[in-house]
Amino acid sequence: MTKADLQEAVLKLPVDERLELAHALWESASPPPSFELSDAQKQLLDERMKQVRERPEDCLSHDEFTASVERLRRS
Repeated sequence: MTKADLQEAVLKLPVDERLELAHALWESASPPPSFELSDAQKQLLDERMKQVRERPEDCLSHDEFTASVERLRRS
C-alpha cells in the first residue's frame, strides 16, 4: 500500500476515527530524550508566545480547544 493509498483510506473513515488515529500518530511521534529545538524553532515559539500575550482574545484555552474537538467528534 502506498502512502497515497493509505491517506485515501484514512480520509474515508468517520471523523471520530480519524481524530483517534491522529491522536495515536501524534503520541507515537514523541521526540527522543536527547531532542533539542533549533534556534529557528525557539524563535518561532517565542514569537507565538508574544502573540498570545499581546492578543489573548484570539486564542483558545486548553478547555475550549478540547471542547471544540469533542464537538467535531460528535458531528
